[in-house]
Amino acid sequence: MDGKLGGRLEMKMAFLKTYKHEELGEKLKKLRPPAKGGDGFSLRELNDRLVKLREMDEKENAQSTPDVFGLADLKNVSNKLEESDNQERKTTLQICVKRMI
Repeated sequence: MDGKLGGRLEMKMAFLKTYKHEELGEKLKKLRPPAKGGDGFSLRELNDRLVKLREMDEKENAQSTPDVFGLADLKNVSNKLEESDNQERKTTLQICVKRMI
């Protein structure tokens, strides 16, 4: 998995609100792509639907809640700091591994 995709998915994993099982199932059914000739689906398709649901929740939340205090900017900065911290940890780990070899 490349870095861009991995980062995108990590950021989209948390939901803005919680759903009951039935409600989540209905929402995911509505986002289901046209059938490809089988009853099953791949984890990638499920993940794509979850990402779309998150994006829909974000849009709905942004429209219903004014950003008076700049919380969106604060969230963006927090996400960037977390990504930076993760990258620093990976770099440090790589350096340690190289020194051990």
